[in-house]
Amino acid sequence: MNCNQTTPDADTEDESTPSELLFEKLHHYARSKSSPTRFHDEQRAAVLATAITEVELFVKLTEQLALSFLLLLEKDIFNPRLWFVEHPPTARVFERAGSTKLSTSFKTQRPRKKRHHKIEADTSKPTLSPFFQETKPTATSDSTDIAILKPKKAGLTTSPYFYIDPFATAPTPKGLNFELQPSPFGLIQERIRGSLFALVLQAILWNQTTAKAARPVLFKLLCTYPTPESLAVAKSEDIYDIIRCLGLQARRTATMIELAKRWVAAPPCPTRRYARKNYPNPDRDMDHRLKDGELLDINDKRPGWEIAHLPGIGPYALDSYRIFYRDTLWGIEEGDGVEPEWKRVIPEDKELAPYVAWKWRQEGWDYDIKTGTRTRIGWKGQVLTL
Repeated sequence: MNCNQTTPDADTEDESTPSELLFEKLHHYARSKSSPTRFHDEQRAAVLATAITEVELFVKLTEQLALSFLLLLEKDIFNPRLWFVEHPPTARVFERAGSTKLSTSFKTQRPRKKRHHKIEADTSKPTLSPFFQETKPTATSDSTDIAILKPKKAGLTTSPYFYIDPFATAPTPKGLNFELQPSPFGLIQERIRGSLFALVLQAILWNQTTAKAARPVLFKLLCTYPTPESLAVAKSEDIYDIIRCLGLQARRTATMIELAKRWVAAPPCPTRRYARKNYPNPDRDMDHRLKDGELLDINDKRPGWEIAHLPGIGPYALDSYRIFYRDTLWGIEEGDGVEPEWKRVIPEDKELAPYVAWKWRQEGWDYDIKTGTRTRIGWKGQVLTL
């Protein structure tokens, strides 16, 4: 053994890391082999040594982090004063910016004190609603009378959902030559059924307009010209101004003046009946061969009507006349043993048809508006087919 040969120092071997020793052994092994893949083995050894070095670094960092957590666990980390007084989170930020003054939002915070609200006892009396207060009788000093709360008057109350037209109970206007009658169903014909002249004018004015707009015009016209004679000699300009708001004023004015003139020449009476084509049943006109305005003989069995010769009279006016006035013209009253005229009418108007059905129901029959047939209503409103 050569004495001059230097042996590796023990301290030097201890200072080298395990990764460095492993790298040296792999490098020495790769050089000793005379294989063609020696170069690739050296690369693999270098990659493996680098990975081992990174693992050792990660282990050291983990040990340091664990030691720092052990130091924190020795203190009360849940105490809020620890973070705001001893370790303010924004102190480093202000130090870097060159300012030693902390923001007011990061000043030392003190624990909040619990506030105990004192509830004072309410010695005042509870307030009562005036609807629940009892009214005590009070005696007056001058007399012995006692003021007692009067009870409400008993009576029927009307629901706002069942609207009643004020016109149904309105008094008779001044200047009208007949009295308005009550209207249980709410039709204008019920109120003016005492005047045939009013019923005829109403049928003309109600054409292509609303009842709300035509009612005041009708009464103004009847108060100005209460009879057919006064209307026959009236100026067309005056009538034009009265009915102008309804529209079709020129045609209506000419029709009403001509109607009044024919009325004066041949007033309606039971002894004169006039034919009306396609009324009441259009299918029978081929057999009867009726002409408008044709005067029928008294013994003629063909249908005829007392106002059919007047201009402006159509199916609506004839139905209204038959329902509300024909029995009056003929002098027929209830209890005479004669079937009322309204029972033979099958109206197509949207207001007259429900009225006829309502009249039949008062008689105990269920009336079909479309077909004109009826069935008897039994006990408790049950319909009995006969």
